[in-house]
Amino acid sequence: MLWQQIQSAGRRLSQWDSILEGRPGYGIFAAANELVPTYGERLLRVGFENAIYFFDGTAIGDWSGPGRYRNLMGCYLGTCAFVALEEALSVMNTFDANMLAIATARFPRFDRDAYLRRFELLYEDRFGILLVAKSTDD
Repeated sequence: MLWQQIQSAGRRLSQWDSILEGRPGYGIFAAANELVPTYGERLLRVGFENAIYFFDGTAIGDWSGPGRYRNLMGCYLGTCAFVALEEALSVMNTFDANMLAIATARFPRFDRDAYLRRFELLYEDRFGILLVAKSTDD
């Protein structure tokens, strides 16, 4: 039995990268880690509660607390949609965060086109997107 457990653990370790890539938020935060030198170590996240451990910087946002993202949503009958992106930008400014991670698989209702007019898409996977605010000079 011990030998079977050792073999099973070895198989899981050899597949560790693919296991992590299947976790919501891992790809987003891995991409954000690579971009910290350019955009800083703070990001506002909407969703990805259990994935913050993959980010080496400061991930701001949760359902409660000072960086709560529930203020960025309008919810009706159990479905939530993002409110105006100006509010998201305001929260990002408050916490000096340049990157925004949105769990689009979990919160699919937001005005993607409006966000992409004001944000640059840095990374996207099936779980979400990573954005950075465009310069106001653009």
